[in-house]
Amino acid sequence: MDSNADAVGWSFAVGGYFAKHIELNEGTGDGIEVEPQPINVAYPNAGSTYPFSVNDLRWVAGAYISGSNTLGFIAKPNF
Repeated sequence: MDSNADAVGWSFAVGGYFAKHIELNEGTGDGIEVEPQPINVAYPNAGSTYPFSVNDLRWVAGAYISGSNTLGFIAKPNF
């Protein structure tokens, strides 16, 4: 998680994902918490993509599988 409360991860339901501001309104007690909306993270033409971390500039580091190779990547989202 970065200082913007953004998180990355992987799940069977979505695959690799990026979720913005996952703790928005967390703990305020006002009952208006915002549910995170995951954005799919997929390296082009990869079989699977696994984002591992995100920094404060929202650059994502991870790995992807291409054929029988596992390779690393660093990428800046375009949103």
